[in-house]
Amino acid sequence: MGAMDALNAATPENADLVDMLENFMETSAAAQAAEKDALEALRKREEELEELRRRGAEESNEHSRVLDNHKQENEKLLEELAQKDAEIDKLGEDLAQKNVENVRLSAENENLAGDLAQKE
Repeated sequence: MGAMDALNAATPENADLVDMLENFMETSAAAQAAEKDALEALRKREEELEELRRRGAEESNEHSRVLDNHKQENEKLLEELAQKDAEIDKLGEDLAQKNVENVRLSAENENLAGDLAQKE
């Protein structure tokens, strides 16, 4: 005979107490099961949150890497542009010198043509 049966058999007044105790134990077991379920759900949520944090960190790192690559690419392009600008400036200076030389040679040709015309 179990302890509950012994209490129940002892006196009829104890029957209500036994019922209350049994109800309490059932409620307690249900509460423990609900608590266990809630803790398991919380653990799963925490795992999901950790996964989201991990993915967020990975994406952030990837974005930072892409951004750094773009910055490096832009710096390289700016350096190339500066070099091209310097080359264009040099070509412009060379062209200006050649124009001056052409003007001088044209004047010399005119002088020579004039001298040749006078000799004829």
